[in-house]
Amino acid sequence: MRRLTVLLLAALAFAATFLAYINAASACYYLAYEPEVPRMLRK
Repeated sequence: MRRLTVLLLAALAFAATFLAYINAASACYYLAYEPEVPRMLRK
């Protein structure tokens, strides 16, 4: 029973870490996005 609990907690930790990594990666990509400035606004 103890081994099953440890296995489930390890899987939960892995899932939480994976979701945090995915969320951080998408936020960094969003902040790095720079659309092209229209020609009229470049003055």
